[in-house]
Amino acid sequence: MDRFFYDEVEAALEHPDLNVFFWGVNFTGWNSALSSTENVQQQFPDVRFDIVYSMNQNWGLHIPSAVSVLTIGDCHHPNKCTSSLEPYDDIVALRYAGELIDLFRYDQWKSYTHSKAMELKRQGDIDAYYYILSRKMPFFFHHTDCANENVFYPSKFTEDWQESRPIPAQLYGFTWDILYPLRHTVKEGITHGKIFNAVAYKHPGYDLESDEDLPPPISERNGKYDSQDARVGHLRKQQQSYAQSMRETQICIFDSSVLKKAIRKFHEAFLSGCVVASDIPIEMESMFRDVVIPLRLDMTAHEVNSVLEDYLSRPERLAWMAREAFYRARQHWTCRNKVDRLLEASERVLKGEKGYWFPFGFSATCRKYPFAPDKNSEWCT
Repeated sequence: MDRFFYDEVEAALEHPDLNVFFWGVNFTGWNSALSSTENVQQQFPDVRFDIVYSMNQNWGLHIPSAVSVLTIGDCHHPNKCTSSLEPYDDIVALRYAGELIDLFRYDQWKSYTHSKAMELKRQGDIDAYYYILSRKMPFFFHHTDCANENVFYPSKFTEDWQESRPIPAQLYGFTWDILYPLRHTVKEGITHGKIFNAVAYKHPGYDLESDEDLPPPISERNGKYDSQDARVGHLRKQQQSYAQSMRETQICIFDSSVLKKAIRKFHEAFLSGCVVASDIPIEMESMFRDVVIPLRLDMTAHEVNSVLEDYLSRPERLAWMAREAFYRARQHWTCRNKVDRLLEASERVLKGEKGYWFPFGFSATCRKYPFAPDKNSEWCT
């Protein structure tokens, strides 16, 4: 169901300074007998890449002319994130700021690097083994999520805000209580009539039931992504329905998970003019100040209902919160903003910068990794 990478690609395509190629493992023309580097060189023999941007892993790709950027996130299982580091990463971009401090401190990176080197040696990749042993730490930065402003936008603020939004409150997202305790409480509260003026948006799931009905690909265009490609039509249909529901809702309810992350729903709701009711993530706090209805992860359904009813009785306040949140998101959280930060990070590396970059503020307080408690912040145990 992850649709956001396509939003980033489309934003990059619209950038006046970029020529974008979208291609990878198992795309048309991929040869599994070749390495990822050989595949790219064979597919694009006349292209000199400046940036290689990979999601979650880059399959050992090494293009000497390019700044190699690996973006990862959702480190519910921290070892999956740390093991995705590759020998040739120049930049590692984390979607959530706290993960940089929890999982990628210098001493931790040194340990991961040693383990990766031994793995490469066992696999017989001696060139990569020596390269990773001698390399310096990559540049790490917080690469927050984004929302597509061409999809997520509010009803006109010149209209009566409350009248244009017939749904008082709506719950969004997966409601598994291990990760999302507040969502689970709200879902149960709605189901059992303890939360009055709210409904739950049906979660579409994360996987297609079958790929048999997917249309054939648009003719291979040498790495040129077409936003009208019918293979992403199901994602766009989901996204449009989801965005429309936010435009029709006064209060969007979800939580930041037990990891206290600024998940993408904040970006999407802000741009849609829907006031968020949630606990406050421990990153980018200034973005949320005064424009989010504050809840706690441990609230009861009755407590949540009381807070929602109070805010619903003050439509002028809600309308102000929606406008202010929208202005902030348009300044910082569009996918064009995200592309610009990617370019800035790459420029920093080319200038020789090392270390960590946090474009927004964050707090190194307490968060939980439910599937790896040994990774919980040491000062919170």
